Amino acid sequence: MEIRKLAILGATGNIGRVLTAELLRNGHHVRAVGRDAEKLKALKAQGAEVFAAGFDNVGPRQLTLREAARILGDAIGRPGLKYVQLSEEDEEKAMLGAGMKPSIVQALVEMHRGFNEGLIVPAHPFGVDHMGSNRSETFAQEFADAYRKQWPQGARKEVPGSSTYTMR
Repeated sequence: MEIRKLAILGATGNIGRVLTAELLRNGHHVRAVGRDAEKLKALKAQGAEVFAAGFDNVGPRQLTLREAARILGDAIGRPGLKYVQLSEEDEEKAMLGAGMKPSIVQALVEMHRGFNEGLIVPAHPFGVDHMGSNRSETFAQEFADAYRKQWPQGARKEVPGSSTYTMR
């Protein structure tokens, strides 16, 4: 199994916490990004490199994943960076290839299917009180500055036959 350098956004959440722990157990280098600095301490103790931050709707407007990818891509010098929705088969293959347990992979694929088919929906409507005051572009620039410090030569490796990138 190839050891990879991976960034997990939402690493302190219910799924992110389990995913991060599993990847660390399998020997991967994990950069854990989460909102709660206290919860990140536990991931750091397990060997993750931690960053306290969040990107979901950090600005005064909602973003699609495509918009968020474009904004981040522009900030890190990858204009045209695209959000790619993986098929269930590709998602499963990627997670298994990263060394995740098949039972966890199956549960995540099933959960994502529920989101994509509208079977899992928010318990409360999203409103202005959920939005931050920072513009997404401001956050993206701060993220890009940290990204460049961590990976001065860039941190991308093109996945053959696709338009996606993994961190090296």
